Amino acid sequence: MKELSKLNIELEKEIIEIVEEGNVFHESNLYTVALDHYQEGWAKLPDDKQWDFLTYWIAGCLYQVYFDTKEYKTAKKWIEISMAGQTSKIDTGGFMDLGMVCYELEQYDEAFTSFDRSFKIGNKRAFQERQKKYLDFYLAKKKSITN
Repeated sequence: MKELSKLNIELEKEIIEIVEEGNVFHESNLYTVALDHYQEGWAKLPDDKQWDFLTYWIAGCLYQVYFDTKEYKTAKKWIEISMAGQTSKIDTGGFMDLGMVCYELEQYDEAFTSFDRSFKIGNKRAFQERQKKYLDFYLAKKKSITN
């Protein structure tokens, strides 16, 4: 993975500032404005879009705004990009996000697989701060498989 800071530190700082502004708008539920910022940050990444944390951070931000606005097909695309940069073996966030978006798209087998990976890492803690329906779905499907 290439480090943009080694190529152009000013560009990296500019992108970070744009995305952080987008986060402020996102937290205020100003999704269109947040999306504009995230897309601007993404567009400023040099062409191949494979830049250390920036690529995966911006993709995660784009996922979240599309998920929050119920644009699940587009959200899935962005969480898959974001997860490509996941290096932690104990982080359940990406698997939970992928599971949730697959659930909303009624792609239940893929949702279960993602939730199962999260559960194996974090048990029920992986589902904290998520809607209860996701844990209920996972536990019901797991029970039906083991019976």
